[in-house]
Amino acid sequence: YLWIGTTKGLVKCEIASLQPNPEIPFVEIVSAQFEQAGKFSPLTSKLNYLQNHVSFFLSSRALLAGKNRHYAYRLLGLDSNWVHTSEQKIEFLGLQPGKYRFQIKAYNEDGISSDGNTFFEFVISPPWWKTTLFYVSLILFFIALALAIGYSYVRNMRKKLQTQYEIKAQINEFK
Repeated sequence: YLWIGTTKGLVKCEIASLQPNPEIPFVEIVSAQFEQAGKFSPLTSKLNYLQNHVSFFLSSRALLAGKNRHYAYRLLGLDSNWVHTSEQKIEFLGLQPGKYRFQIKAYNEDGISSDGNTFFEFVISPPWWKTTLFYVSLILFFIALALAIGYSYVRNMRKKLQTQYEIKAQINEFK
């Protein structure tokens, strides 16, 4: 038995009859932001490659959890494994360009979790020199350069051959 003191006297609880809390905890992303050059701004769904330090602030309504409240999160695009924490601020530093999906779930005091359907999706764009358009432009530039060099070589060879032909024709005239 467990005796609990109240303002109206003692209450006797039978420990064996206590049931686990079946309530599925609610979790939400209160705030999402990125940091660039020491300034924090609200996180949008599309970031540039310099905006690669992101933070998420979480809140859960598992009322009885108290200090036992904890979360599990993962950032798909970086890691598919769930990471367990009791922190309400989750940070990711130095993210590479790509598509990401931050997922979070909360646990109540008895270990029952939310469904993990709370998420935030965002994309970090690559720098301009790592885009497909840049690579295609570079390839086209080198092809054009090779063609220009080849055309110049052929034109110079034709001029030399033309000059040699004219010289031979003049020599044949004098004979």
